[in-house]
Amino acid sequence: MHWTPYFPILFCCFPFLNAEIDNVIDQQKHGCLEMLREFARKSAAFNFCTISHARPLLICQKCIEHYLSVKSVYNNIIKLQMTPGDRCKDELVNLDRLQVFTRGYEYVMDFWSRANCDGCFVRDNSTHDPTTQLTDLVVNILNSTNAYERCVDKYRNFTVKPDLAVCKNCSDSYQSANFIYDMKKGSVNLCVDIIDLMNRTRNKCYWSLCVCCNILLFGLHLHNEGEAFLGLDGMQVEIDGLHRT
Repeated sequence: MHWTPYFPILFCCFPFLNAEIDNVIDQQKHGCLEMLREFARKSAAFNFCTISHARPLLICQKCIEHYLSVKSVYNNIIKLQMTPGDRCKDELVNLDRLQVFTRGYEYVMDFWSRANCDGCFVRDNSTHDPTTQLTDLVVNILNSTNAYERCVDKYRNFTVKPDLAVCKNCSDSYQSANFIYDMKKGSVNLCVDIIDLMNRTRNKCYWSLCVCCNILLFGLHLHNEGEAFLGLDGMQVEIDGLHRT
């Protein structure tokens, strides 16, 4: 899955929304005005959060609270009755000629949906909204990849390729992360954070590109018999890394 975050010009329109509010301050009731200002602040904070965590992609995990805040303030605005029969939402729609309020909310919801961020979190049984609690699947993948990266940090030798110590000692944690991910990815809609994490784990310098363990996996079974095989540099090596010729 290839997912590219997009940050439209709408982001810079939220300050404009605040300015338009100030121009009509005498025409609005205090409650609606304050919540609209709060909506502008929360929306801008969400956009800043997504931009700040676009590389590596941690948008869902880092921006969940901002997302829930935007949704909460929006729902409060929709429900607020300024006076009987005179809703805050109606006043906003009449004032908001560019539909910044409506489009701002729709952008946040669409962004969150495109990233499938709900797939990271346990849902609230009553509202069906995501909570801030990660699902067991996500926690397991994070724990496995963290264990693998700690292992790589411990054994990595930047002067050796293929890095036999990493291949030997970190294979189990790498395979564990892959197994959990592959087992569920077809049946569960994983959030973009996890998809990006696994892509980085598989393709970055940790394994296939720099450590080059993929080349060695086919020969791991030779280790039990003490046999040697050819490494990338054409030299004969043993999988325990103790013998090179």
